[in-house]
Amino acid sequence: VIYRERRQTAELVATLGVDRVISDNRFGCYSSAVPSILLTHQLHPITHNRAVSFLYRSYLQRFTEYWVPDFDASEQRISGRLSRAEGYRNVKYVGLLSRLRPPAAAEPIDVLALLSGPEPMRSQLEVIVLRQLRSLPGQHVLVRGLPAAAAPLSAPGNVRVYDFADADLLPRLLVGARTILCRSGYSSLMDVLAVTDPKKLYLVPTPGQTEQEYLAERMGELYGCRHALNQETVRLDGVQ
Repeated sequence: VIYRERRQTAELVATLGVDRVISDNRFGCYSSAVPSILLTHQLHPITHNRAVSFLYRSYLQRFTEYWVPDFDASEQRISGRLSRAEGYRNVKYVGLLSRLRPPAAAEPIDVLALLSGPEPMRSQLEVIVLRQLRSLPGQHVLVRGLPAAAAPLSAPGNVRVYDFADADLLPRLLVGARTILCRSGYSSLMDVLAVTDPKKLYLVPTPGQTEQEYLAERMGELYGCRHALNQETVRLDGVQ
């Protein structure tokens, strides 16, 4: 994949007269002919393998500049040690990036469950969450994170279900919720921080994703967020 990206990038630079490349975490989208910038929060990923980590960093060294979507002050960075500048040149912390803006109004809800990520883990978490919301007092919202053509989901009367939440609906749900259950993916964390209090978060890392496990712990250190060790330990009773 990286080889194909390099060939395609070289062709675009040559045919379009490109004078700068900005790559959204695509390792092969750079050119030795023009300044090439990598947008990433993972300068030091958690691989538990020294050889893999060395290979990863060697690929990244081919870029001339690095833009990290995070706070400049190290004690505030939600990416923590993942984005340390050590070993790299021209690292710039550009602030959090999100398409979301604070809404003019929000509808109060008790628990907002935002599902995302690969299958079958997404569906497994959906079953766990829906079973608990069914018996939890209050009014709740479940966003399945699926395309509009998804099969309908049978839900109890106290749970409103959306297959997908766009940039208009999602901020209203985030601001109105007392508790937000979601994955600890970096984009999700930036969206929450853009519009509401991160202390409302209840983070559930995607199984096997070391980055999300670390980010859940990091958010706990910074904001006191609750997080589950794994999907099977999710407990929504008492979180409100």
